Amino acid sequence: DLSRSKRASTPRGRRGFHIFLGGRLHNPMKGARQILPILSRVLKRSTNAVLHVCAPDDTHLDLIAPRVRKQFVYHGWLSPDQVRNVVRRCDVGLVPSIYEPFGLLAVEILASNVPVLACATGGLRDIIMPGENGEFIDLAAGDAIEARLSELAHSATSLQSLARNPLAGLERYDIRRIARMYVENLGSLVHS
Repeated sequence: DLSRSKRASTPRGRRGFHIFLGGRLHNPMKGARQILPILSRVLKRSTNAVLHVCAPDDTHLDLIAPRVRKQFVYHGWLSPDQVRNVVRRCDVGLVPSIYEPFGLLAVEILASNVPVLACATGGLRDIIMPGENGEFIDLAAGDAIEARLSELAHSATSLQSLARNPLAGLERYDIRRIARMYVENLGSLVHS
């Protein structure tokens, strides 16, 4: 239910640039091994940046350089409501999946009115609308990801231009809409 996640697009009342990374990072298809060293460089370069990680275990988190661990918060595996509370405090969410059939995490981040940087794979290609609710990243271009996140950390204008409308296109994923479609389709089958 997307209505549970939405928040007003107002300043979050805290300092810094907050990055969200979540999910089953132990799965090699989620891109954690590739993105975490890049994020370490971002944290080193942008001392105002804070990385928030919600994951079931701390696999791969040793890839965060010790010198930037004070800018890193491991929340553990949280309930959906708790994850939404963490996401709402962030400026950008990352979905660095190498393979992602749908991309529920991206939908959940966007539903909290937070833009997403994601790899252009699977369902993420349908969810992310560059210039509206986020943009695509290429894990093979670590320097470009580092530069973009550092730019976002230091420029409110760049951050605003990243996502003019994080909620764009999300109505098609609302469970109430999907349920109505199922009911209509089942009704047409019964009547035919």
